Amino acid sequence: MTYQITKKAVEVQIQRGTLDKESMKTKIDIFLLNGRITDEEYSELLKLIGTD
Repeated sequence: MTYQITKKAVEVQIQRGTLDKESMKTKIDIFLLNGRITDEEYSELLKLIGTD
């Protein structure tokens, strides 16, 4: 669920032009460290925000 919500939030922010890549990467890092997303989901989200 965390992955799906984060992915949607990133997509919306990209569309609006409001994505802060560093801030979002920090949030995604925390989700990974706390076991909320898998390594694969982490990689996909980083690619989506353009910091892979």
